[in-house]
Amino acid sequence: IKLEAQIWIPKSNFLDYVATVGLSQIGMANNTDANPKVKANMQPANVKRVSFVLPFRVNNIQAGNIADIKMKLQKERMTAVAADFYSGALIALDSLQKMGFALTVNVYDSNGSVQGVKAISSSEALKNSQVIIGPFAPSAFNALSDVITDNNTAILAPLSNKNIELRPNVFQTVPTIEVQQNSMISFVYQKYPDANIVLLSDAKSKDMNEKLLSSFSQAKNVDNIQGIQSALNKEATNIVFVSSDDVVFLSDAIRILYNIAGINGKNKNYNIIMATLDKGDAYDHNSISNSQLSALKFTYPAANRYAGESNPFIKKYLKTYKISPSKYAFRGFDLTMDAVLRTSLVGNFIKEANIGETSYQENKFQYVKNAAKGGGYENRAVYILRYEDLQISEIY
Repeated sequence: IKLEAQIWIPKSNFLDYVATVGLSQIGMANNTDANPKVKANMQPANVKRVSFVLPFRVNNIQAGNIADIKMKLQKERMTAVAADFYSGALIALDSLQKMGFALTVNVYDSNGSVQGVKAISSSEALKNSQVIIGPFAPSAFNALSDVITDNNTAILAPLSNKNIELRPNVFQTVPTIEVQQNSMISFVYQKYPDANIVLLSDAKSKDMNEKLLSSFSQAKNVDNIQGIQSALNKEATNIVFVSSDDVVFLSDAIRILYNIAGINGKNKNYNIIMATLDKGDAYDHNSISNSQLSALKFTYPAANRYAGESNPFIKKYLKTYKISPSKYAFRGFDLTMDAVLRTSLVGNFIKEANIGETSYQENKFQYVKNAAKGGGYENRAVYILRYEDLQISEIY
């Protein structure tokens, strides 16, 4: 297969394949991995009303022929994201119904703007919700949380981890970059206390290096990628933190580390684990070797994991919508499932904020109150992921 080649598989063949690869036959209603307290103590009758405020922007899509509507939808990226998110939420609601939940669900179009939020913020049904999921954009979200301040209503920011005003009833559901980075540093301290830490960065990533140097006082800082071998130790585990979002720099670093490790040879020269605090888009470039990253046990923090092809949510989603779910569909399912299950314990999401970590398909949640930022809550649950055996594995 040539680089960047596409493989076309007839849809009917693919669906037949999915049906025969041994996917779980367990209904989605039982496929939650929430912690035992949630499973054992959920009370469906405690959940009465949940609302979604999403940027569907239907006002921007006027009636017309199908071709025109498709073209408009392609241009309205936020509409597509909202639709994907809500499609996953609908499967969660269907699963919850099978678990005995009978709740009222309100759906509002924020139109992706502060003005759109203000137009719906006076709705009594919205204000009387136990949980509100959305809006997406920080400005629109903050406009809503500025109006609805009742501690009986939890407002969840679904996708953004920046510029969210953490009012007492606000939950930032995506871990911040700082939280993700600190989780990675803590993981290395716990798992590899005797490791030889080596730092490598390009000119644009010196701030990241400074953070690592302040965390690992014995780390060796390498200015030139060609001289990295002198900083390695044959008798120890070498964790090489690479900080860069430049494709050429990363490609060279990966190739050199791979060759120095001697992975291709009969005798391995060094035990090297390549790591980063920030896996940017550059790692997805087709010039980056995933096989070499796998050999180097590339390790990084992430807000969500890869569910894998055998995930039963995929089967349910394919059967329902005839397409594979996006990360936003997974997010919609996980966040909705967690919000309703937590609320069911005592009827108030905020009162059960400290229940501990819950985990679902691709996302997990552990909320911690941040008094320094307004008294709201941040999700501190982070995955540590690793490339190994040409797969992405969750190792913590």
